[in-house]
Amino acid sequence: MYCDNSAAIILAKDSGIMKGGRHFIRRYHFVREQVESGEIKILKVHADDNLADPFAKALPRGKVIDHANGIGLQLASSFMHTCD
Repeated sequence: MYCDNSAAIILAKDSGIMKGGRHFIRRYHFVREQVESGEIKILKVHADDNLADPFAKALPRGKVIDHANGIGLQLASSFMHTCD
């Protein structure tokens, strides 16, 4: 799993940091357990290289196009044929 948030990576990898974290939703504990067991590996990715960013926040058009190309998305117009 790639992540560009250093704090999230630290929280997922180090259970001692959140002594009062029992109030967190169970799914966050699940991720930490999966990291500890080795089922999930969390790797730091630079924010400019995070291909999931267009799904999470507004980006300038150029970045959206770069990320879309990176995950293999194409414009719908590229599939349309003109009839003459």
